[in-house]
This record gives sequence, C-alpha cells and structure tokens, in this order.
Amino acid sequence: MSPARRRHRAKKGSRGPSPAEELDRLRDRIDQSEAGWSNAMLRRLGGVQRAASAGRDMTRAIQSIQRDLARLETARDARGAQRFE
Repeated sequence: MSPARRRHRAKKGSRGPSPAEELDRLRDRIDQSEAGWSNAMLRRLGGVQRAASAGRDMTRAIQSIQRDLARLETARDARGAQRFE
C-alpha cells in the first residue's frame, strides 16, 4: 500500500461524530437548558432531524443550532454571575 493511500485510510476514521450523534448531543444539551427557549430550540432540532432523515446534508444547520445554543448558555451564565456580585 502506498504512503498516500495509508494516510487516506488513517484520516477516514477521524472525522468526528456522525450527524446523528451530534443531533443526539444537541438534544441532550437542550433538555438540560432553561425552559424559556428550549421549546423553540427543540422545534428547530426536529426540523433538522426530519431533513437529515430525508437525506439532506444538515451540517450547517447543526452548526447554527450549536452557535445559538452556546450564545444562549453564555448569556445565562452571565446573568447568573451578575446575581452573585
């Protein structure tokens, strides 16, 4: 086997989590979040799951939900820090 082929095979397994695993992780994070915005996020996630099951590439949509979730969690943490000052 050529060195280039060996490198290609080595990279193949290191792609990160599959979209289905990533959606499960997002659902768990949303379930642990505040109720005020978790319903809207779950609705968005449901749409992404339906589109993914239809065979569409939902990588950008998943990344968008992750960014929004991180932004909301950061805002929640900042509000919590203000309470204790």
